Amino acid sequence: VSDRIVVMRNAAIAQEGSPRDLYEAPANRFVADFIGEANLIECNIESIRGDIAEISIGDYTHCLPAQGLAPGPATVAVRPGRVQLNSASTADSVSAHVTKATYVGSRMEYTVETGFGSLFAVREEVEDPFSVGQTVALKFSDSGPVLLPNEQ
Repeated sequence: VSDRIVVMRNAAIAQEGSPRDLYEAPANRFVADFIGEANLIECNIESIRGDIAEISIGDYTHCLPAQGLAPGPATVAVRPGRVQLNSASTADSVSAHVTKATYVGSRMEYTVETGFGSLFAVREEVEDPFSVGQTVALKFSDSGPVLLPNEQ
């Protein structure tokens, strides 16, 4: 395993860094999709306060580091482990429907349908899994989702 990785795209460096840097803070959609699984979701940056952006995705809002972006269209990359699914809704969650549930030993993998599209999520809770067709509450982890420019 390397301690530095260079991701190339069309004979140019897309991003260079440690494996953790590339996974946790991809510079663009290409790197986010290339290094591990990521839900790439179109969003709108509603406002910026200091270094924090408030984004909206349909009826869902979330705050995260602005990455130097300005208000307007953008993309948020959310790793499957940073999509939180719960049985009870909260003020900061949206409704989602489980369309696929797969037991893979140490975790459950879910595909859920939301008002803004289909998302892939993983959950460590395997003793009491959600069922296909079940309605769940969805929100993003406070840390982990990354705001990206809306370019490819």
